[in-house]
Amino acid sequence: MGGADAPNLPAESAVLIKRTVDGEQATDNGPYIDTQGNYMPWSAAEFDQRKKRPSMQFLVLTRRNSGEFTAKQFAEKFDLEVARARELYKEQFTRQIWHRADGSGACQIVEGPDEDYVWDKIRTLPFASAGMLDITIVPLKPYTGFSG
Repeated sequence: MGGADAPNLPAESAVLIKRTVDGEQATDNGPYIDTQGNYMPWSAAEFDQRKKRPSMQFLVLTRRNSGEFTAKQFAEKFDLEVARARELYKEQFTRQIWHRADGSGACQIVEGPDEDYVWDKIRTLPFASAGMLDITIVPLKPYTGFSG
């Protein structure tokens, strides 16, 4: 969204712009306007988190290794798996997560600086650390079909 597309901000928004981070301005309690006049709908705290956040996204596909592990073995670790998955979400590593509709595993979008980092984080999940999952990690890049 460019400056011309920015919503009409109340006059007091101009006085709320208090600091600059990497050349972009953020307000303490609302959206910020970057150096090109683009309206960005994040608060200063969210803005700061986005600046610190790694820049790559990855698709992580997991499938239970049911040939080697029983349903009972998965059930024994299930609560620990859910707790660790929740921690990874709170850490903003996991951005979105779903169960596979066929019940065979999970799929998630995660963020990290590189694939090694993602593997290290995924291996902290109890199912993964016990070798109970087949895991595929796919590095993603922005879709360019809508540009230009």
